[in-house]
Amino acid sequence: MARGGIYKAEVQRARERLLAQGRNPSIDAVRAELGHTGSKTTIHRYLKEIEEEEGAPSGSKIAVSEALQELVGRLSARLQEEADARITTLQAQHQAQLQALEASAQAQQAQLQEQQQRWQAQAELLHAERRAHQGAQEQLRAAELAQARQGQENADLKARLGQEAQHRQSLEEKHQHAQRSLEHFRQAAKEQREQQQRQHEQQAQYLQSEIRRQGQQLTASQQALAQAQQEAAAQALALAQAEQQARQHQAEGAQSQAALQALEQAHARLQAQHSAQAQALQAAQEMAQKIAQEQENAEQKAVQALQNQRETLQNLQQEQQQLQQRCQQLEQDNARSQAMLQAHKEAFALLAQQVRPPEPGRD
Repeated sequence: MARGGIYKAEVQRARERLLAQGRNPSIDAVRAELGHTGSKTTIHRYLKEIEEEEGAPSGSKIAVSEALQELVGRLSARLQEEADARITTLQAQHQAQLQALEASAQAQQAQLQEQQQRWQAQAELLHAERRAHQGAQEQLRAAELAQARQGQENADLKARLGQEAQHRQSLEEKHQHAQRSLEHFRQAAKEQREQQQRQHEQQAQYLQSEIRRQGQQLTASQQALAQAQQEAAAQALALAQAEQQARQHQAEGAQSQAALQALEQAHARLQAQHSAQAQALQAAQEMAQKIAQEQENAEQKAVQALQNQRETLQNLQQEQQQLQQRCQQLEQDNARSQAMLQAHKEAFALLAQQVRPPEPGRD
């Protein structure tokens, strides 16, 4: 800041001394020659006026008295003091504004730090959300893998169900075949029993007819024997013949008795065969019932396993839908966080532009 009492004449003398020394009379050099006093603006104005006066024609120069120069110097000093006071006031105002701006900048810096802390919290939350999203994605991938495994298990189960169906169809065919065989066996046994019954009845009828015939023959022989005995006295030869016929009839009776015993033995064998056939038929029926029971149990197990697999598949589908909804929500939260972060960045950039202090003006 220039002091009071610097005059144009002093600036002119300092300029002349510099010129006498062969130095350039610049503003800084003149101010240094004056003892580093005076305003650069004032020195510049005085130097400009001196140069204009020296550059003008000699006839245009006006002689000025020392009193006038002193008056002009005082006016200039007064103007310089007023200018310095104005500059001091402006500097004080500028300092106050600068302090206010610094306080505002500090407040904004605090707000900025608080905002950065919120951003940090938002970033940490976003990072946590990303980790949760990654965890959800991993869970989704695990669920997809589990679903794939479940699909494979379902495919295997379907294949097993197909095999069970084929096995069931095979069992049904075997059952039908067993039923047809059993029916055929029943029919054959029935026909055989009927045939054996007919044969037994025929043999019984034959034996009965033979017994009747033998009885008739025996009656006739007895009658003949009685007649022969009555005629014994007269017919000896007839008696011998009658005795011979009687012995023959007795042999035939023994043969008939042996034939009857053989028929009774054959009847007993037929009854034993009938009992064996009945037992075989009962065993076949029990086997058919056992096959039907096993088939029914296998069908119930297959239906229960299929129902369990369907319930498991429905549960997995519900879990997958929940995971997808969670992932969508996380993506929406991530998008909102990114939008908030971008808005905060823009607000911070705008705030930084607003709080940037203006460059101070130079004298």
